Formats: sequence, structure tokens, C-alpha cells
Amino acid sequence: MADPEQFNADQLAFWNGPGGHTWVARQEHTDITLAPVSEALLALAAPRTGEQVLDIGCGCGATTLELARAVGPAGRVAALDGFDLLASNFGVMFFGNPVAAFAHMRRAASPGARMAFVCWRPITENPWMEVPLHAVYRHMPEAMSAAGAVLIPIGFFIVWLTFRENSFAAPVIKIQEERGQRVISTGPYRIVRHPMYAGATLYMIGMPLLLGSWLGLLVLPLIFGALPVRIFIEEAALRRGLPGYGEYAARVRYRLVPGVW
Repeated sequence: MADPEQFNADQLAFWNGPGGHTWVARQEHTDITLAPVSEALLALAAPRTGEQVLDIGCGCGATTLELARAVGPAGRVAALDGFDLLASNFGVMFFGNPVAAFAHMRRAASPGARMAFVCWRPITENPWMEVPLHAVYRHMPEAMSAAGAVLIPIGFFIVWLTFRENSFAAPVIKIQEERGQRVISTGPYRIVRHPMYAGATLYMIGMPLLLGSWLGLLVLPLIFGALPVRIFIEEAALRRGLPGYGEYAARVRYRLVPGVW
């Protein structure tokens, strides 16, 4: 089991970095996608006028706003006193130590408080995902699907290692002087200069293989053709604005694929 403190630190780095930026950029799409789930959560939670509510893992605030409308001016969705209702829309699954986290929430709750949350269950209990996956498996050679099933977790693991080592990773090319950005040369950065892109590449190859998407495979050359351009632009900015990056690039020869490029 992962160390809870390290797990929480990884989550903090991810959601304060690329994960958070992506979530904000896709807010409208995500809110629409999760609307049926949010409605079910609100129906289960049944917030009442005047209640004190704690929204756990509030994302961009769609559920928070609905809770605020339900409790009205006399209630609060965040307060220093005990909470009458604890609600979470896909938030509780990110705890490094769930037992300690739930115990902490219990201490924040008032006597007789209620809790309602949404969290993923195994894929076998999610037919809306399982059925289409099994349908496409019949149209993709078994070996290719197996390769995709291997590449995806490897890609995610490499990206996870990247976030663990580099809290400055971000979707935009910018030197984060206000955060004291420095050159990262540990973990996967000892092997290649852009491990996040390396992991994402494995994921992007693995996903269409697993799903049996020939169209997805055909699009990959366009993506991989643009990726080196992004890397060259990023490295130019890092060489200009990040002290020590030139020396690091001289030590770590390969950008994306060890022994190749």
C-alpha cells in the first residue's frame, strides 16, 4: 500500500498542476457529463434549508452551487461549526489514508449528521463501460488488445512517477519563477528529459489498441508529428529561462525514448 503522506503529496502536485489545469479547461464538458450523477447525489443527500454542508472534493463547484441553492440564505456549504451534511461527488476516492480521512470528517460533523457521496465501483459493476469494451474486443486482434492493456498502465505509471518527482509539470510552457522552479533530474528524469510525454505516448498508443479503434491508430501519426515541435519549443524556453537546464540536457541525452531520441 502506498505511503499515505506520499500519496497525498502526489495528489496535491497533480491537482495543483496539469490535472487541475485540464479539469478547469474541460469544466463545461465535465459538468454536463456528470450531471446525471450529480442529480442522483443531491437526491440522496436531500439537503435541507438552513443546514451546514461540507462539500468534499468540490471540483469546479457545480455541486457546491446546487447545495448552496438548496440550503438557502440561512444555511452554508462551508462553516466552522459542525456540519449537518457531508457530500462528495467523486472526491473521497483520492484520500491517501481513507480511515483517517473519514474519521476526521466524522469529527467535523454535528450529531446525527448525514453523508452522501459518489465513488467509482469495479468495471464489472459499470455495464455502460464494460459492454462497449467487450463489443470492440471482437473486432481487434487479441494480441493487439493485449498489447494495449499492457501499454496503458505502464504509461500511467510513468506519468505518475513524473508528477511525484516534478511538481512544476504543467500543460503550458512557462517558467514558474513565483514558485522557485528548478531543474528536476531525479526519478524518470534521469533517463529521459520528457518522461511525462513518454508515458503519455504509451497511453495514446495503448488506448486505441485496447478499444479496437483503427481510426484512433490512424490519428496517432499526426499527434506524434506535432509532439517533437512542442518539445523543441519547450526546451528552448527552458534553456533560456531555467538556470542549469543546459547542463542537465547535456547529461541526459535522450528526450523521449532511451537510446533512440
